[in-house]
Amino acid sequence: MKNEIVLVSFKAEHGLLSISDEKTKALMPIFGGLKLADIYLKPITDFFGKNISFLANSDAEILKEYIIYKYSSFRINVYSYNSPEELVSLLLKLGKNRRVCLIFSDYYVEPLWINDMLAVIESNENCIIETFDGKIFGIVLVNTSLLSGMLDFIGSILKRKPVDNYISSGPLSSFNKIKLGVEGKRLASVFDYYMFHMDMLKRCERLYRFISYYGIDVEGQTLIGDSGFVRRSFLLPSSTIDGIVENSIIGRNTKVGSKSIIKNSIIMENNYIGSGCVIQNSIICENREPISRITPNFADGVVIGGVAGKGSNGDFPDYIKGGITLIGRDVEIPKGVRLAENCYIPSGMGRNHFRNKKLFEAGESLLI
Repeated sequence: MKNEIVLVSFKAEHGLLSISDEKTKALMPIFGGLKLADIYLKPITDFFGKNISFLANSDAEILKEYIIYKYSSFRINVYSYNSPEELVSLLLKLGKNRRVCLIFSDYYVEPLWINDMLAVIESNENCIIETFDGKIFGIVLVNTSLLSGMLDFIGSILKRKPVDNYISSGPLSSFNKIKLGVEGKRLASVFDYYMFHMDMLKRCERLYRFISYYGIDVEGQTLIGDSGFVRRSFLLPSSTIDGIVENSIIGRNTKVGSKSIIKNSIIMENNYIGSGCVIQNSIICENREPISRITPNFADGVVIGGVAGKGSNGDFPDYIKGGITLIGRDVEIPKGVRLAENCYIPSGMGRNHFRNKKLFEAGESLLI
């Protein structure tokens, strides 16, 4: 029996705020310039060259463009759905006369998951697949007609609601329950996202495996100037460092000016940090200008972030906490601006938005 590998993308995580800007979860950026979709597609395409589908409930066209760009040598179909009913209908069509491996791509998982999954598929049995820590990862259906009785289960999965009652009764009660040898990390908030990446930096062996497996380019040219200093950090190619960078992740084509200090932070691609800036315990989302900046989008002397480990944001206390400050995409911050811990500047804020406010105390946001 042929296999149909079906990935289901989830809605954006509201708790990620400007990190995802309400785009489908599959497009969430991950360490080293990847997207969450890559965490699943790379292992799958290593073993299956065809009969792969990605079902997206939003941003299907954007996801399709990304997949065509990144996986042009593979046959991956992208479909959109607007309800659990539409999703089940699609699955019934895709699974006709085939064994369906349905994967809920809501978590970060180590690439080793594919080895366990291959064994499950080859067992030729209906299975519920969980991560090692008990999160529902997917199902294998030898008989896809059973999908008609699983609408409530799939609807609850898509809404990220508990499904124990569906597993203990109905069609799923007869399924084998298989645990993968990996944990599932949902990364549902800015805090989750930050802690995941900082933990990755600390675990060198895990980081090396990650870089090697996903083919992240670390060989490209990175310039560390005479005044530059880098310690315990991960720098992607085309970066220029003239300041101090410690325990941080620096994205592609990013510049750090002289006498600037970057600590315990994630700076995504195409940002230009001016001279004499201090950024700590912060996430700076990417700048999406098509060409390299010739002037800083973070002006000289800007201060971002404060004391780690305490407090929360006044507007988004469940998402931004622990001393982390978040700066959204395509933000420009002028001279004289200082932001303390747990602050939030949404995407698209320009210099004019800071005209009447230069000092942001702990937990403040710039909401227009």
